[in-house]
Amino acid sequence: MKEILFQHQGKKYSANLDNQVDLSLPITPSESAASAWYVKPPVIEPVKADGFIGSVQHGGSVNFRNVTFNPHGNCTHTECLGHITSEVHSVNEKIKDYHLFSTLVTIQPEMVNGDSVLLRKHFEGKLSSKPEAIIIRTEPNSSDKKTM
Repeated sequence: MKEILFQHQGKKYSANLDNQVDLSLPITPSESAASAWYVKPPVIEPVKADGFIGSVQHGGSVNFRNVTFNPHGNCTHTECLGHITSEVHSVNEKIKDYHLFSTLVTIQPEMVNGDSVLLRKHFEGKLSSKPEAIIIRTEPNSSDKKTM
C-alpha cells in the first residue's frame, strides 16, 4: 500500500494513495461524450503543415494532434468565478494550492423554469466549517451523467 502521512492545521492525517477516486470524465471526440448545453463534441485531429502529418497511422513519423474543445461544456464540468462575472477569470489564476481539504456535498437540484438549479438552501447545514474546496455531487446519479 502506498500511504502518505501529513499534518494540516495541527491535525495528523494519512491517505492511502492506492484508494483514489477519479471524478473526471475524459475528453473524447464522440457524440456520446459528455456535453453540456448542446456543445458539439471535441475535435482531435493530426497537425498538418507543409507535407507533415502528425499521425503515425496516416504515414507520419509521430502522433502530434490539435485538440479543440469547450472546457466548460465538454468533459468534466467545473465552475469558477469567471463563469458568472463580466470580467474574465481563470481557475489557474485564482487557485494556487492544488491539494485542498474538501467537503463533499450531495444535492438533489430543483427544477426552476425547466432547468436543474442548485440554490443556497441546498448548501445550508451541509458545510459545518469553511472548507478550502467543495465537491458537489448531484443526484440522481444515473449513468447518463457521463454524457450530459
